[in-house]
Amino acid sequence: MPFPDVQIDREKHAKIKYLLDLAGSSFSDLASSLSLSPSTISSVSLGRSRSRRVEKAISERIGVPESELWPERMADKSEDAA
Repeated sequence: MPFPDVQIDREKHAKIKYLLDLAGSSFSDLASSLSLSPSTISSVSLGRSRSRRVEKAISERIGVPESELWPERMADKSEDAA
């Protein structure tokens, strides 16, 4: 069961999986290229965990800006910079 403060976004997760498929890729492909497990990629995609490296790799692979995929995470980063 996820932690109460963690927001799981299954719709976004499905969209990312779909866009990866359209790009001829998958969580497994991405994980292999980053020397990570597919479950790590899935966890970031679902919103269960955060990884700047994984977020960037997903974004680059599907051609969608990180700020569009995770606007709430980008807001966190701008608050940290302030």
